[in-house]
Amino acid sequence: MDYSRLKKYIINKLQQELPKELYYHQVEHSIQVAKDAETIGKAEGVSEHELLLLKTAGLLHDSGFLQTPFQNEPIGSEIAKKILPDYAYTPKEIEIISKMILSTAIPQQAKNLLEKIICDADLCYLGEKDAKTHADNLRIEMELTSACKFTNLEWIDFQLKFLKSHEFFTDYARKHIAPGKTKYIKTLLDEKQVFEGG
Repeated sequence: MDYSRLKKYIINKLQQELPKELYYHQVEHSIQVAKDAETIGKAEGVSEHELLLLKTAGLLHDSGFLQTPFQNEPIGSEIAKKILPDYAYTPKEIEIISKMILSTAIPQQAKNLLEKIICDADLCYLGEKDAKTHADNLRIEMELTSACKFTNLEWIDFQLKFLKSHEFFTDYARKHIAPGKTKYIKTLLDEKQVFEGG
């Protein structure tokens, strides 16, 4: 696996070709998911080889946005299958990465540890201090790409519905990321009360 050469290629491609209206799914998000996948993977005790697979999936998991903002995961999976042979990835490695990419579709469908790790890495922002900033960027992106217009109260309800249905998969995420998510839910509930005049 020539991960270093792949990383340079995919970061450059995402920087050059991702649509400008993607305020959330920018190249920085993919880079961060690769980093978070490595952090979680190390905590969960995966091998060095598996860490490379995780980082690769992190970089490629949103590559489908190069073509469409809708159901991008199958396209990302196909992009991985197309380009990874050029970087000395074996068919077995490519299949594992492809399935990791597919597992990140909402609602997430993780079936093994690597898929659980990449799914948690993809949503680490939910537990970060700047979760609201990321969410606001997602709102702008959704409004620009799919004409989903939200009132402030509708946006809060949309987030709360997702947050309450979502669960982290890994022990690391449940211990280190979920507490921040709980705080964010409380922040949203407080905001909702203000908008409702409570």
